[in-house]
Amino acid sequence: MVSDAELAAIATPTWLVASLDDTTVPPAPNTIHAHDLIPGSLMTLYDHVVRDGYQFPGHWSWIYVARNDPSIDGTHIWQWMARQHR
Repeated sequence: MVSDAELAAIATPTWLVASLDDTTVPPAPNTIHAHDLIPGSLMTLYDHVVRDGYQFPGHWSWIYVARNDPSIDGTHIWQWMARQHR
């Protein structure tokens, strides 16, 4: 487990992606909590993981990242990542 103090000390640009129906790593105490503590972090939450008409388990939200789907204000996650520096 990562402590709240450790989350608050993260200086690496961070974009969190999760599905609200993830039963493996529930988003409220994990993703949403981390987003609230990591300075400047971005977050994309999906209701479900759906691809090509098939609904996957919620923990499969990585599918969206692999497909460059998450976007904020027109910027997709892979383009955002390419612009980041430590």
